[in-house]
Amino acid sequence: MAGYFFSALLLILVLRFEQGSSSVLNDPDRLEGDTYTTADVADDLAELNDLEMEQLQDSVSANVCKDIRDEFKDVAKKSMAEAEKEKPDSMIFWRQVAVRRSLRRSFQILQHGKRSKVDNSIAVRALRNEACAKHAIQDICETTKVLDLLNIPLNTRKYWRRRICRRKVLKCLEHEPLGNIKCPHKSEEKARFRTIDGTCNNVNQPLFGAAGTPFIRVQPADYADEISAPRVAENEDQLPNARNVSRFVHGSNANRQNPNSPRLTHLAMNWGQFLDHDLTLAGEQHVTCETFPSNESECFNVEVPADDDVFQSRGVTFFELIRDAPFEFKLECSPGPREHINTITAFIDASNVYGSDEEEAEHLRAPDGTMRIMTARHGCPLGDLLPAQTDPEIPCVSKDPNRPCFVAGDERTNENQGLMSMHTLFVREHNRIAAFFDENTEWEAEQIYQETRRIVGAELQFITYKEDLPLLLSPKTIRDNNLALLKGTQYFNGYNPNVNAQMSQAFSAAAYRFGHSLVQEEFLRLSQHSFEHKCNNDSKSEFYPIPVKDFGNPTYLYDKCNGGVDSIFRGLVKSPAAKIDGLFSKSIQENLFRGPGDLSDLVSLNIQRGRERGVPSYTTYRNTFCKITPMVNSFEDLKKAGITQKDIDNLKSQYQSVHDVDLFVGGMSTPAQRNAAIQQISIECCKTISQGANEECKKKQANCLKRGKRELSVRLWFNFLILVDLFYSDSILWTNNRAK
Repeated sequence: MAGYFFSALLLILVLRFEQGSSSVLNDPDRLEGDTYTTADVADDLAELNDLEMEQLQDSVSANVCKDIRDEFKDVAKKSMAEAEKEKPDSMIFWRQVAVRRSLRRSFQILQHGKRSKVDNSIAVRALRNEACAKHAIQDICETTKVLDLLNIPLNTRKYWRRRICRRKVLKCLEHEPLGNIKCPHKSEEKARFRTIDGTCNNVNQPLFGAAGTPFIRVQPADYADEISAPRVAENEDQLPNARNVSRFVHGSNANRQNPNSPRLTHLAMNWGQFLDHDLTLAGEQHVTCETFPSNESECFNVEVPADDDVFQSRGVTFFELIRDAPFEFKLECSPGPREHINTITAFIDASNVYGSDEEEAEHLRAPDGTMRIMTARHGCPLGDLLPAQTDPEIPCVSKDPNRPCFVAGDERTNENQGLMSMHTLFVREHNRIAAFFDENTEWEAEQIYQETRRIVGAELQFITYKEDLPLLLSPKTIRDNNLALLKGTQYFNGYNPNVNAQMSQAFSAAAYRFGHSLVQEEFLRLSQHSFEHKCNNDSKSEFYPIPVKDFGNPTYLYDKCNGGVDSIFRGLVKSPAAKIDGLFSKSIQENLFRGPGDLSDLVSLNIQRGRERGVPSYTTYRNTFCKITPMVNSFEDLKKAGITQKDIDNLKSQYQSVHDVDLFVGGMSTPAQRNAAIQQISIECCKTISQGANEECKKKQANCLKRGKRELSVRLWFNFLILVDLFYSDSILWTNNRAK
């Protein structure tokens, strides 16, 4: 195998030498001016691991960084002029024209709506700043003065010299901080309530965790050009085709059932999705990528291989993927790697119920302090439903025009029937509590709304920390990271104003996507009789299941003959989730539907998304950041990490180096930790947050979410337990009481 790999590598390098730099995305400088032969292979592969790492470990003094910043400023004006030619204002117009002419402009309607689309004027300015930074850094890295300042030997191969220089320069030219806003003075009474957009949760850093701020990184970005070009392989070749990795590493479930989880029900999958939609939603660029290859630089489509009969037989030759919108930093020519916008609040604050901006929140609420609802028509015993989506510019995939799609606090509400039901549940819960307050207090509508919103947010926190995390994580992890709720009426008082509760790139683009492995092929629907007596397939006891691949169709929630929302929740509670094992249901791997005209593979899109957002490799997180033992430096080391020989062989068939393996792929291939439902890499590494200079960066994502909240609202659950009867005696995650 080693001989085959080396021969193949030699062939690739020879072809690269003959073809120039065209095989590497957005990297026109690669090997320019070098005489590159196969005799250099061994030296080149060693150079990255030895020389580059040694150079990057050298500290750059404050005086040197000051000189570097001066050099950057000297060339920034010229670089901006070049960037304006490269990314002119006319891009805004031509993007709008392309979108109007597109045939599939709604292909992502189930995953993105109006709110998460970033205005093209903002996106183009951000792209222009990136281009300016690229030109400026490239120019100063050509000067002997800067190379001397950074102690980079001139006899280093030109490509590596540039790469080391770029990384060291970026260490000196960090992005400016988020900036600040002035938090309005509030009375003590009003200060008890969170802002809708998440601002001023931290009075010292008002933008920490707020909607519209960038995801943070716990590891430096891994872009091919250090700025924004998607990650490439360790030897600078392109990474393997994402669809091939999905097919040959994660397999296909076309001819078998996905194994069931021995620990989790299908409700755990939908809760995880519902929670994710309270925490992360990356901004989308308003472009079209419906041709392949595309002239739009922000398209990163996945080509479907010619021998992939699953999709080729249905006329699908590529999966459309628009790169997530870059965050626009305030300074022109702002140097640093691309970051991405989280368009919703990063707190567990029920933003998926209430929205993440004032306009959205006002649209969802009623004048009396309750939430808007759709009452059952003609007196049908369905219970209240979410309000109808009435915006004519937002298509609905309902198969019955009299059964419209829904609107809620998150624009992804209509992705599947389980998620629609979860949103319905919490709107009903808000109105139940609000009705209690209206009957038993003399509060005005605003206070009823805010107090109820506060309690519903507390419910989400309580379920997450009390019910969800103990099922996913081992007891040891819960203890080590202080994730357990305190007993009795004790309150959490570990708030740390230095912790940024914003979600990390790794969490958003890779780690929390483990939940995709939980998805089954169908949503079971049960009658109350079947739920209570565990009857088998009986037309009086069970209703027809909902195929998961019927994405976005809301008609099932209107179906009184088949139990509506209640029957869906009973099925979620009684049916097991699929096992978290790196295998995926056919419904999402071969039949994913994101909107009209779309058919794709969610696993491929996950892999491609991590690459375009500069998420480093599996071994980078495992070895460098998490320091999980045993360290993995070869494919053979993966066996010691618990990965099966079959999975190792599959990985070797796609990746040239173990250090190329994508974080999502490696994480999903790793076995679950003992006494936990998810993998060690997800537990120990990818649930981390905060910035490198902060000691809290060692904490896990859930821990930092907890510490980054000015008030952990689960205490409200204890305070109002008797008053509003929030919970029943059984575990809320596993009961169907709220479905009624």
